[in-house]
Amino acid sequence: MQNEFAPAAQVPPAQPEAPLAWWRASWFSVRPGAQVPPLLRDLAASRGGVMNTHQDTTTDPVLAACSWTGRAPEESLPELGELLSQQAEPGEFAFVVGPAAAPGPKAIAFDVDSTLIEQEVIELLAERAGKREQVAEVTAAAMRGELDFAESLRARVKTLEGLPESVLEETAGSITPTTGAREFIAFATARGHAVGAVSGGFTRVLTPHAEEWGLTDTLANGLGVEDGRLTGAVEGEIVTAETKRDFCLRLGGPETTARVAVGDGANDVLMVQAADLGVAFCAKPVLAEAAHLRLEVRHLGALAAIVNLNPTPPAAAGA
Repeated sequence: MQNEFAPAAQVPPAQPEAPLAWWRASWFSVRPGAQVPPLLRDLAASRGGVMNTHQDTTTDPVLAACSWTGRAPEESLPELGELLSQQAEPGEFAFVVGPAAAPGPKAIAFDVDSTLIEQEVIELLAERAGKREQVAEVTAAAMRGELDFAESLRARVKTLEGLPESVLEETAGSITPTTGAREFIAFATARGHAVGAVSGGFTRVLTPHAEEWGLTDTLANGLGVEDGRLTGAVEGEIVTAETKRDFCLRLGGPETTARVAVGDGANDVLMVQAADLGVAFCAKPVLAEAAHLRLEVRHLGALAAIVNLNPTPPAAAGA
């Protein structure tokens, strides 16, 4: 008798699993009494998002915020981000993918004028020379990208010639940090992240606040002083867009797993583009178009929801 055997069934080769990417959805609002949208909360949880609540009741206005962090196949994330964004009011939601969404040590670099603080320092100084309006027009044009920043800065500083050196200390004492700035810096640095400030403004105004606010590193322009009066010249190399980019890329050192840059004007474009997450904060159109994310809620505490500030390295967190 002849034995006949059916040919073995052909088993298709196993398909490799789609790589998983970190995602982070965040909701934030300064509207009085605002609460996280229930549909957003439920939908994010159904997609595996682990929820954290972020609330800052010490600021005015009060910030209410939540975040959800998860991992999913990378190709599914654009659809997930769009679906989640539809559950929130415009301007109160962000969706981040990649290193800034993952746990691990971060480096966050801030522009200073009109970002980390509410004012433009050069305008405060020019006011003491009776030329604020003239300087403000030049500043606005430079921040829109219509003028070369270095040349415009030299022209603006020239208007300060002859002012007593004491105006630098007086001006430093009059600046106002943006709502949520000090709270965010304290929150991030307490978890081991590097937070720096790089400014087209001036060292003598920024430095007094660096230790008070707990900044990791700072860089700004020098002002010439002679016989107790401003010379009307910039001292040393000018902080350009390239300088800001390089500051961001070295902040935090080699152990940093993600770099975040936050700014508002044309001089911040290169820094924002070079970062893993570039944030346009209440920004001019030229920067808003270049950034990965636009933040229009004027409360820097929202960044604690947008960026994953869990310092645990990704491998230890299950990456």
